[in-house]
Amino acid sequence: IQTLEQSYEHVEQSHKQLLTQSQDWEANRQQRIDAFHKSIKEAKSKLKVQQDKLTDAELKADMLGAELRIYQPKIDEAAALLRKAQARVDRSEALLSMKNQQLSKLQRQLKDADDKSCPTCGQFIKANQARSHIQEMKQAIKELKVSIDAGIPDKYLIRVKKRRATCARLEADAHGMKKKVADNDSTVRLLTPIVADLKATILSSEKQIEVCETEDNPHKKQLRRLKDQKLTTKASVDEARDELVNVTKKSARTKFWIKGFKDVKLYLLEEVLQELELTTNAIMQEVGLDEWRIIYSVEKETKSGTMQRGLNVSILSPRNPE
Repeated sequence: IQTLEQSYEHVEQSHKQLLTQSQDWEANRQQRIDAFHKSIKEAKSKLKVQQDKLTDAELKADMLGAELRIYQPKIDEAAALLRKAQARVDRSEALLSMKNQQLSKLQRQLKDADDKSCPTCGQFIKANQARSHIQEMKQAIKELKVSIDAGIPDKYLIRVKKRRATCARLEADAHGMKKKVADNDSTVRLLTPIVADLKATILSSEKQIEVCETEDNPHKKQLRRLKDQKLTTKASVDEARDELVNVTKKSARTKFWIKGFKDVKLYLLEEVLQELELTTNAIMQEVGLDEWRIIYSVEKETKSGTMQRGLNVSILSPRNPE
């Protein structure tokens, strides 16, 4: 039994140590799972913020792109109107230049004119005809000066100025819109990899959790084997203890009957010894030993005061009657 109990204690101690290691392993796995869950929670929180920013930026990109596409037809239309207005101004300038040339020509002709020749062709004419031509030239010069002094019509210049300002404003607005588009595109390019990295982190953590949850405890098989061995050894110890109890009970019963049989024998012997004592003492008187006496007994007091059972013979002489 002692060997079995020692074996059971050894198995139980090994089982406890391995159980502690198994629990530590499980706790470590749970810590890893909790860490991955925390990482997922933090990543999802960051992802929501960055994803919202990216979604807003993408929606803004579509809106800005649509607005920018509207600007180009407006710019083209304004440029066409500007070219048209500028063409009128250019034609007015060309006409004015031509009038200046005509004025210069008439002034030269008028300077060289006299009463005998035509101021335009130089042929000889009558005096009254020459004076009439000179008068016509002067009138033409006067009208040309008035027309030249009037210059290009203000409405043409104002129209060009307004349309040039419109084109400049539209170009500036388009440039500003392009800058907004570029800045927004930069934001999209910046946020896209951040969002992708956060999604990858979440996916990786989820896979790690799945791996941890499906991972087998390396102590599980040995723990089960030690548990079975512990139960088997415990059953053997219990069986041995039961057997010891039975043997002890049987031994106690046997010892009782061994002592009991001895007591029975002594009891029977005591009856015989009484008869033997009478017979012996009678014979001693017959042989002349009147004062001698023999006593038989089955109990004797020891020096310590206890009773010792057994066959005892005491011979009493005349000198030692006790």
